[in-house]
Amino acid sequence: MDDQYLNIIGFGGLFINAILLVKVAIHEKRKFMLN
Repeated sequence: MDDQYLNIIGFGGLFINAILLVKVAIHEKRKFMLN
């Protein structure tokens, strides 16, 4: 139970980090294209 719970938290953290990286990448790409 505890291991499964930790795996879910770890996977959720990776998922959130991936979303943040994509958002930053899109933002930088837009800034680059506007210039």
